[in-house]
Amino acid sequence: MLLSCLIENAHNLASSGTDTANLLSEYVYRVNASHGLSALRHLSIFGFLLKARLREEDDSNVIKMMLPAVDAKFVMSQRKHPVALIMKIRQIVSYEARAGNLEVSERTLWEKWEYAGRIVKLTLLRSAPDWCPHGSGK
Repeated sequence: MLLSCLIENAHNLASSGTDTANLLSEYVYRVNASHGLSALRHLSIFGFLLKARLREEDDSNVIKMMLPAVDAKFVMSQRKHPVALIMKIRQIVSYEARAGNLEVSERTLWEKWEYAGRIVKLTLLRSAPDWCPHGSGK
């Protein structure tokens, strides 16, 4: 049950991740290259960190290799590394939105990440859920 939930939501997440990367590169990177690059770096390792969490593997090498030292330190200080990545991306997008630099709504970007939250929640479960977020039930 848990595996089928993860597989179905992972497919949707992959599609959402591609869409989000396109939106970040088009709307954030174009107005602030350093923020855009930072957001894309965080997004690029999201899948690796989810996989490491599921397998209970150490993900510190990936974090240190892909993120600047300050960001790597923040992510590794958090209990849930994939959630920390999403938090950092949201922080960057929110900053650019408040500054009036985005031509797309912040909400549009986060609607694409509905599945990320679902997968993170499922990876944190220790046993199979009684329900699956995609609606198929048991």
